[in-house]
Amino acid sequence: MTNSKPSYPGRLVLNTNVGKKMHLLAQYYTFFGRKEGVYSDAYDSLVSTIVKRRLDDMMSTVFVEGPPGCGKSSLCLNLCLDIAKRLKVGFDLSQDYIYGANDLWNKLENPHANPINFIDEGSVTLASNNAMQKSDKNIVVLFDTMRSKGWINIIASPSIMRFNGAIRRDHVDFKVRCTPKNKPLIRGYGRGFFECRRAERKEFGTEEPQWFMMYAGIFKDDPPLLKDEYLHIKENRQNELMQAYIARARYDDAQMEKKMEKVMPKEELKGSW
Repeated sequence: MTNSKPSYPGRLVLNTNVGKKMHLLAQYYTFFGRKEGVYSDAYDSLVSTIVKRRLDDMMSTVFVEGPPGCGKSSLCLNLCLDIAKRLKVGFDLSQDYIYGANDLWNKLENPHANPINFIDEGSVTLASNNAMQKSDKNIVVLFDTMRSKGWINIIASPSIMRFNGAIRRDHVDFKVRCTPKNKPLIRGYGRGFFECRRAERKEFGTEEPQWFMMYAGIFKDDPPLLKDEYLHIKENRQNELMQAYIARARYDDAQMEKKMEKVMPKEELKGSW
Protein backbone atom coordinates (compact mmCIF):
# COMPACT_ATOMS: atom_id res chain seq x y z
CA MET A 1 0.00 0.00 0.00
CA THR A 2 1.37 3.43 -0.93
CA ASN A 3 1.04 6.48 1.25
CA SER A 4 -0.98 9.14 -0.58
CA LYS A 5 -0.22 11.82 1.98
CA PRO A 6 1.71 14.65 0.27
CA SER A 7 5.36 15.14 1.07
CA TYR A 8 6.48 18.66 1.98
CA PRO A 9 10.07 19.91 1.96
CA GLY A 10 11.38 21.69 5.02
CA ARG A 11 11.74 21.09 8.73
CA LEU A 12 8.59 20.28 10.74
CA VAL A 13 8.25 23.00 13.40
CA LEU A 14 5.50 24.60 15.46
CA ASN A 15 4.01 27.68 13.81
CA THR A 16 2.91 29.64 16.87
CA ASN A 17 0.76 31.99 14.73
CA VAL A 18 -1.72 29.20 14.00
CA GLY A 19 -0.83 26.76 16.77
CA LYS A 20 0.11 23.77 14.61
CA LYS A 21 3.19 22.13 13.15
CA MET A 22 4.16 23.08 9.60
CA HIS A 23 7.10 22.49 7.26
CA LEU A 24 9.50 25.43 7.46
CA LEU A 25 11.54 26.26 4.37
CA ALA A 26 13.23 29.41 5.66
CA GLN A 27 12.66 32.53 7.70
CA TYR A 28 12.57 36.18 6.72
CA TYR A 29 12.03 39.55 8.37
CA THR A 30 8.80 41.44 7.88
CA PHE A 31 8.55 45.20 7.48
CA PHE A 32 8.14 45.63 11.23
CA GLY A 33 11.26 43.59 12.01
CA ARG A 34 9.42 40.46 13.10
CA LYS A 35 10.86 37.15 11.96
CA GLU A 36 8.34 34.96 10.11
CA GLY A 37 8.50 31.58 8.45
CA VAL A 38 7.95 30.51 4.85
CA TYR A 39 6.21 27.13 4.91
CA SER A 40 5.98 24.65 2.05
CA ASP A 41 2.52 23.52 3.21
CA ALA A 42 1.10 27.03 3.76
CA TYR A 43 -0.95 26.98 0.55
CA ASP A 44 -2.52 23.61 1.36
CA SER A 45 -3.20 24.81 4.90
CA LEU A 46 -5.12 27.81 3.56
CA VAL A 47 -7.16 25.59 1.23
CA SER A 48 -7.95 23.19 4.09
CA THR A 49 -9.05 26.06 6.34
CA ILE A 50 -11.47 27.41 3.72
CA VAL A 51 -12.85 23.92 2.98
CA LYS A 52 -13.45 23.29 6.70
CA ARG A 53 -15.27 26.60 7.06
CA ARG A 54 -17.51 25.70 4.12
CA LEU A 55 -18.30 22.29 5.64
CA ASP A 56 -19.23 24.15 8.83
CA ASP A 57 -21.61 26.36 6.76
CA MET A 58 -19.35 29.40 7.08
CA MET A 59 -18.65 31.87 4.31
CA SER A 60 -15.02 32.61 3.44
CA THR A 61 -13.84 35.72 1.62
CA VAL A 62 -10.17 35.76 0.65
CA PHE A 63 -8.76 39.06 -0.58
CA VAL A 64 -5.62 38.65 -2.70
CA GLU A 65 -3.69 41.88 -3.21
CA GLY A 66 -0.38 42.94 -4.72
CA PRO A 67 1.23 44.93 -7.55
CA PRO A 68 0.67 44.10 -11.24
CA GLY A 69 2.40 40.93 -12.40
CA CYS A 70 2.85 39.43 -8.92
CA GLY A 71 0.60 36.44 -9.67
CA LYS A 72 -2.70 37.39 -8.02
CA SER A 73 -4.77 35.75 -10.76
CA SER A 74 -2.63 32.59 -10.69
CA LEU A 75 -3.11 32.22 -6.95
CA CYS A 76 -6.86 32.90 -7.18
CA LEU A 77 -7.39 30.38 -9.99
CA ASN A 78 -5.49 27.69 -8.13
CA LEU A 79 -7.42 28.36 -4.92
CA CYS A 80 -10.75 28.11 -6.75
CA LEU A 81 -9.78 24.85 -8.47
CA ASP A 82 -8.31 23.16 -5.41
CA ILE A 83 -11.15 24.20 -3.10
CA ALA A 84 -13.71 22.98 -5.64
CA LYS A 85 -11.87 19.66 -5.96
CA ARG A 86 -11.84 19.05 -2.21
CA LEU A 87 -15.48 20.05 -1.85
CA LYS A 88 -16.36 17.91 -4.90
CA VAL A 89 -18.16 20.77 -6.61
CA GLY A 90 -17.64 22.22 -10.06
CA PHE A 91 -15.81 25.41 -10.97
CA ASP A 92 -16.61 26.90 -14.37
CA LEU A 93 -15.00 30.18 -15.40
CA SER A 94 -17.89 31.01 -17.71
CA GLN A 95 -20.26 30.93 -14.71
CA ASP A 96 -18.08 31.53 -11.64
CA TYR A 97 -15.82 34.33 -12.90
CA ILE A 98 -17.09 37.71 -11.65
CA TYR A 99 -15.76 40.92 -13.23
CA GLY A 100 -18.66 43.32 -13.01
CA ALA A 101 -21.73 43.68 -10.83
CA ASN A 102 -23.93 42.13 -13.52
CA ASP A 103 -21.91 38.89 -13.36
CA LEU A 104 -22.62 38.65 -9.63
CA TRP A 105 -26.33 39.35 -10.10
CA ASN A 106 -26.59 36.71 -12.84
CA LYS A 107 -24.97 34.06 -10.69
CA LEU A 108 -27.05 34.81 -7.62
CA GLU A 109 -30.21 34.39 -9.69
CA ASN A 110 -29.20 30.76 -10.36
CA PRO A 111 -30.50 28.54 -7.51
CA HIS A 112 -28.06 25.77 -8.50
CA ALA A 113 -24.95 27.96 -8.70
CA ASN A 114 -21.61 26.69 -7.42
CA PRO A 115 -20.58 28.16 -4.03
CA ILE A 116 -17.21 29.46 -5.31
CA ASN A 117 -16.64 32.86 -6.95
CA PHE A 118 -13.51 34.34 -8.49
CA ILE A 119 -14.04 38.12 -8.31
CA ASP A 120 -11.31 39.62 -10.50
CA GLU A 121 -10.22 43.25 -10.33
CA GLY A 122 -12.30 43.74 -7.20
CA SER A 123 -11.56 47.45 -7.21
CA VAL A 124 -13.64 47.73 -10.40
CA THR A 125 -16.59 45.71 -9.11
CA LEU A 126 -16.62 46.91 -5.51
CA ALA A 127 -14.58 50.11 -5.41
CA SER A 128 -14.62 52.04 -2.14
CA ASN A 129 -15.35 55.34 -3.91
CA ASN A 130 -18.69 53.93 -5.09
CA ALA A 131 -19.85 53.14 -1.57
CA MET A 132 -22.79 55.56 -1.67
CA GLN A 133 -24.19 54.39 -4.99
CA LYS A 134 -27.39 52.38 -4.96
CA SER A 135 -25.85 49.49 -6.94
CA ASP A 136 -22.98 49.27 -4.48
CA LYS A 137 -25.36 49.16 -1.52
CA ASN A 138 -27.15 46.30 -3.25
CA ILE A 139 -23.86 44.40 -3.55
CA VAL A 140 -23.31 44.79 0.20
CA VAL A 141 -26.72 43.18 0.73
CA LEU A 142 -25.72 40.39 -1.66
CA PHE A 143 -22.56 39.73 0.36
CA ASP A 144 -24.73 39.40 3.45
CA THR A 145 -26.83 36.87 1.51
CA MET A 146 -23.74 34.96 0.36
CA ARG A 147 -22.54 34.77 3.96
CA SER A 148 -25.79 33.09 4.97
CA LYS A 149 -25.28 30.61 2.10
CA GLY A 150 -21.69 29.87 3.13
CA TRP A 151 -20.33 30.87 -0.28
CA ILE A 152 -16.62 31.28 -0.95
CA ASN A 153 -15.31 34.46 -2.60
CA ILE A 154 -11.77 34.72 -3.90
CA ILE A 155 -11.08 38.37 -4.78
CA ALA A 156 -8.12 39.84 -6.69
CA SER A 157 -7.33 43.55 -6.53
CA PRO A 158 -4.21 45.74 -6.18
CA SER A 159 -5.05 46.91 -2.66
CA ILE A 160 -7.66 46.11 -0.03
CA MET A 161 -7.94 49.82 0.80
CA ARG A 162 -9.55 50.39 -2.63
CA PHE A 163 -12.25 47.94 -1.67
CA ASN A 164 -15.76 48.71 -0.48
CA GLY A 165 -15.44 49.69 3.17
CA ALA A 166 -18.54 47.89 4.46
CA ILE A 167 -17.53 44.58 2.87
CA ARG A 168 -13.92 45.02 3.96
CA ARG A 169 -14.98 45.59 7.55
CA ASP A 170 -17.58 42.82 7.76
CA HIS A 171 -16.81 40.10 5.22
CA VAL A 172 -13.12 39.72 4.35
CA ASP A 173 -11.78 36.83 6.42
CA PHE A 174 -8.28 36.42 4.99
CA LYS A 175 -5.93 38.94 3.40
CA VAL A 176 -3.26 37.46 1.14
CA ARG A 177 -0.39 39.59 -0.13
CA CYS A 178 1.48 38.35 -3.21
CA THR A 179 5.11 39.31 -3.78
CA PRO A 180 6.66 39.63 -7.27
CA LYS A 181 8.77 36.72 -8.49
CA ASN A 182 11.78 39.01 -8.88
CA LYS A 183 11.57 39.82 -5.15
CA PRO A 184 11.29 36.39 -3.48
CA LEU A 185 11.04 36.12 0.28
CA ILE A 186 13.79 33.50 0.22
CA ARG A 187 16.50 32.77 -2.33
CA GLY A 188 16.53 29.74 -4.55
CA TYR A 189 12.80 29.65 -5.29
CA GLY A 190 11.52 31.14 -8.51
CA ARG A 191 7.83 30.60 -7.82
CA GLY A 192 5.49 33.19 -6.37
CA PHE A 193 5.29 33.90 -2.65
CA PHE A 194 2.38 35.01 -0.52
CA GLU A 195 1.74 36.16 3.02
CA CYS A 196 -1.58 35.25 4.63
CA ARG A 197 -3.26 37.10 7.49
CA ARG A 198 -6.57 36.47 9.21
CA ALA A 199 -9.09 39.10 10.28
CA GLU A 200 -10.17 39.56 13.86
CA ARG A 201 -13.16 41.77 14.61
CA LYS A 202 -14.42 43.09 17.93
CA GLU A 203 -17.77 44.04 16.47
CA PHE A 204 -19.15 43.92 12.93
CA GLY A 205 -19.67 47.17 11.04
CA THR A 206 -17.89 49.44 13.50
CA GLU A 207 -14.19 49.53 12.64
CA GLU A 208 -11.48 48.06 10.46
CA PRO A 209 -10.46 44.50 11.40
CA GLN A 210 -7.07 43.71 12.85
CA TRP A 211 -4.91 41.50 10.61
CA PHE A 212 -2.86 38.78 12.30
CA MET A 213 -0.08 36.94 10.48
CA MET A 214 -0.70 33.23 9.84
CA TYR A 215 2.08 32.14 7.49
CA ALA A 216 3.93 32.80 4.26
CA GLY A 217 4.16 30.23 1.50
CA ILE A 218 4.65 29.41 -2.16
CA PHE A 219 1.96 29.21 -4.82
CA LYS A 220 1.84 27.53 -8.20
CA ASP A 221 1.78 29.04 -11.69
CA ASP A 222 -1.39 29.39 -13.77
CA PRO A 223 -3.19 26.11 -14.40
CA PRO A 224 -2.20 25.55 -18.07
CA LEU A 225 -5.63 24.38 -19.21
CA LEU A 226 -7.35 27.44 -17.75
CA LYS A 227 -4.90 30.22 -18.58
CA ASP A 228 -6.05 30.86 -22.17
CA GLU A 229 -9.72 30.50 -21.22
CA TYR A 230 -9.27 32.94 -18.33
CA LEU A 231 -7.59 35.59 -20.50
CA HIS A 232 -10.28 35.25 -23.17
CA ILE A 233 -13.17 35.56 -20.69
CA LYS A 234 -11.52 38.46 -18.88
CA GLU A 235 -11.04 40.40 -22.13
CA ASN A 236 -14.71 39.88 -23.06
CA ARG A 237 -15.90 41.01 -19.62
CA GLN A 238 -13.65 44.08 -19.75
CA ASN A 239 -15.09 45.04 -23.13
CA GLU A 240 -18.65 44.56 -21.87
CA LEU A 241 -17.96 46.69 -18.80
CA MET A 242 -16.34 49.45 -20.89
CA GLN A 243 -19.31 49.52 -23.27
CA ALA A 244 -21.65 49.81 -20.29
CA TYR A 245 -19.61 52.72 -18.90
CA ILE A 246 -19.65 54.51 -22.27
CA ALA A 247 -23.40 54.02 -22.63
CA ARG A 248 -23.92 55.35 -19.10
CA ALA A 249 -21.72 58.39 -19.76
CA ARG A 250 -23.61 59.21 -22.96
CA TYR A 251 -26.93 58.87 -21.14
CA ASP A 252 -25.74 61.19 -18.35
CA ASP A 253 -24.54 63.76 -20.93
CA ALA A 254 -27.92 63.65 -22.69
CA GLN A 255 -29.77 64.15 -19.39
CA MET A 256 -27.53 67.06 -18.48
CA GLU A 257 -28.14 68.68 -21.86
CA LYS A 258 -31.91 68.40 -21.35
CA LYS A 259 -31.62 70.09 -17.97
CA MET A 260 -29.53 72.89 -19.45
CA GLU A 261 -32.11 73.45 -22.20
CA LYS A 262 -34.75 74.03 -19.56
CA VAL A 263 -32.57 76.63 -17.84
CA MET A 264 -31.70 78.66 -20.98
CA PRO A 265 -33.02 78.77 -24.55
CA LYS A 266 -31.44 76.39 -27.05
CA GLU A 267 -29.90 79.27 -29.05
CA GLU A 268 -28.18 80.69 -25.96
CA LEU A 269 -27.02 77.19 -25.01
CA LYS A 270 -25.25 76.81 -28.36
CA GLY A 271 -23.64 80.22 -28.01
CA SER A 272 -22.30 79.39 -24.56
CA TRP A 273 -20.15 76.63 -26.06
